[in-house]
Amino acid sequence: MRPYAATIKLDEGAQPGAQGYQLSISGRIGAFSDRQPIHCTAADAEVRPVCLVAVELTRVTFDDPESGVSLSEWAL
Repeated sequence: MRPYAATIKLDEGAQPGAQGYQLSISGRIGAFSDRQPIHCTAADAEVRPVCLVAVELTRVTFDDPESGVSLSEWAL
């Protein structure tokens, strides 16, 4: 019911593999309402800008790379 949220319980005594878990994100660069893909802003000239990129996610997976099992998946 909550986007990009999952609870996965390991079996008793199980541990994640040495490689840990893998997050895969697929999609494309989109655009904000002004049709620009990136917006950057800075408080002043002495501060590095903070930039946001508009993206359209088509698939997000949380995988166990050792077993090849997808633990969670969200797709359009």
